Amino acid sequence: MQYVHTLLLVCPECKSPVAINRVTKEKNLEMVDAERLRIKCSFCGKSSDVIAVTAKRHYLEEWP
Repeated sequence: MQYVHTLLLVCPECKSPVAINRVTKEKNLEMVDAERLRIKCSFCGKSSDVIAVTAKRHYLEEWP
């Protein structure tokens, strides 16, 4: 079984929402929350490094 973690983050530059997905074999949210992620904002075009735990929302779905 796999799990899709969808994180809703905030662009550090323009404060717009940035959503990313991670597919893991782990259901545990803490495993993903500890990750450092590289995001690119589709509004301002800036790339930033963020820590997943800073996400405003964290959604989890089982994936076949």
